[in-house]
Amino acid sequence: EFTARASFDMFSTINLGRLTRTADPDPASSDPADLAFCHEAMRGLAGLNDLLLQPHHRLLFALFGVKTALLRAFYEASDAAYARARALTDELLARADAGEAVTPLEANCYVVRAVRRPREQA
Repeated sequence: EFTARASFDMFSTINLGRLTRTADPDPASSDPADLAFCHEAMRGLAGLNDLLLQPHHRLLFALFGVKTALLRAFYEASDAAYARARALTDELLARADAGEAVTPLEANCYVVRAVRRPREQA
């Protein structure tokens, strides 16, 4: 689990300019919302792996509209992780666009640079 959390920290830092510290052994060093974000992202990815290995869950949904427990858990985790990622992205971009203080890490993260690049080229 440490490796998965360290990967999540690295991904968050590169994409959002936010070091979540979810891999830190001391849970008090992390924001509880970031720990929940990491947990839901890992749960969603684990569910995706299970769905890839057990395609009958997707077939039941595609053919008959039946959501198995595995499929429901995958959607719940993915939706929760997406909601947190979206909120963090929107908040970061709002601050950056308003000219509010962003850290150097945030100013150079993927999300900010990807949004600014087309604006600067126009």
